[in-house]
Amino acid sequence: LYELLAFFMPFEFSLGKYKNYKVCPEVCVLGTPRSGKSSTAKDLLQLFGAGRYVDAPTVTTIGLIGGNANFGKTNIFTWGAIPMCHRAICVIDEANKLSIEAIETLTNLRSSGVAERTTVSGVRKIRSNVRFLWLCNPRGGRTLQHYGTPVKAAQEVFGSPQDLARLDLLHIQEAQKNARAVNMFHSSTTQDFYDTRLARYHLQWAWSLRKKDVVFEDPLYIMDRAINLVERYRTPLLPMAETKFKIARVAAGLSALSYSRDDNNRCIVTNDAVDLAWSFLDGYKEYNIQEVTSVNGELPLTLKTVLDQLPFNEVTRLKAFIVQDMMTMSELKDLFGPNWTVQFIQTAFYEMGLMKRRRAYFMWDSQLREYMEQYINERPRKK
Repeated sequence: LYELLAFFMPFEFSLGKYKNYKVCPEVCVLGTPRSGKSSTAKDLLQLFGAGRYVDAPTVTTIGLIGGNANFGKTNIFTWGAIPMCHRAICVIDEANKLSIEAIETLTNLRSSGVAERTTVSGVRKIRSNVRFLWLCNPRGGRTLQHYGTPVKAAQEVFGSPQDLARLDLLHIQEAQKNARAVNMFHSSTTQDFYDTRLARYHLQWAWSLRKKDVVFEDPLYIMDRAINLVERYRTPLLPMAETKFKIARVAAGLSALSYSRDDNNRCIVTNDAVDLAWSFLDGYKEYNIQEVTSVNGELPLTLKTVLDQLPFNEVTRLKAFIVQDMMTMSELKDLFGPNWTVQFIQTAFYEMGLMKRRRAYFMWDSQLREYMEQYINERPRKK
């Protein structure tokens, strides 16, 4: 369902006065090898007869976006696979084998829908409104059990919380453990009327939808559902300002998939579709994303539990922490010790998304700084 949904998500829509500026819809299916990710995507591409399949291990940055290529003695600029999929879908298989640098070059394109390359002849730009379906395994041949949470495995694939946050939907695909379920003949009990001809007509209607053609029954209801998620979870997958658009886009994709339309051929997104989209995102709790509970309505309990383990005579070192903007892991270990630092990074970075990482540096903003200041002020003094 998640892979099928990637084909039907819209590019442009608005929630009242709130315009969605992230153009490209994105779904990521992360799972163990041989769990059916690639074969399902290829079958869907064949069914619809549309879209493009990219095998990540065999492609370069030039092959993805574009650049100068040598043809004999001639140097010619060509656009890559992604710009050539404008208003269609690009399935990127084995995305874990793309370098972090290659994924970082796609950051602006994934948000703006514009591919840009700078060459000796100047800056070249082209519209690249593309639906992305990322298929990947954990990096380095590791298993999902190697990570404390599957979200950590996904973040390792994309490299940074910012790039992970651009996903509209993340699905963790576990391998089938029941041998009988995959080794028995399933005979059809109904007529198979959804053939390639009908599927292509269905997809053509979904891909023809413009901003004015996506109509929400109650945009305020989407806002309420987004607030519910944001207040309960702290994860890069649900950014505070973007969660409402994630719910809306998934709900619009479900509505297009179910052919919910009016007499004017517009896609009608009902509150029932919004509730189903909300349940997909609320399902992140199954990936060990802990709900945020607060002390005095402000300080998350999970963070307080870690801070309480810091010896009393080292609490003042938090003041040295909050005056900084970034530190390396080695600097944190020198300040607080290795054991506590590892637990703190696991909670603040991987589980709560209060920190960001850029190469060797962990960075934080005012929210974590305010939590630290509150904790220092509220922790009982040693008697």
